Amino acid sequence: EGDHSPQWIHFLYAMTTASALFYTLLSMWLAIHASISAHSFGVRMLTQLVRLPIPNKAQLDAATAIARDFEGLGVTSVL
Repeated sequence: EGDHSPQWIHFLYAMTTASALFYTLLSMWLAIHASISAHSFGVRMLTQLVRLPIPNKAQLDAATAIARDFEGLGVTSVL
């Protein structure tokens, strides 16, 4: 006795298997892409967004002048 199942059932089974394989590959590709994107954003956050600014010479000179003026004040001027 031969196989009595209709041809469309075999086609439906093949399409379901192919769709499952495609969905698995697509989810793996998107997971790898998300991992790379998250890592690159973490590196950007650590190097650009969170880093404290380093003052240049003009900013340091301006702060020194303010501190020198403050130290020159008397006690009554500070209180």
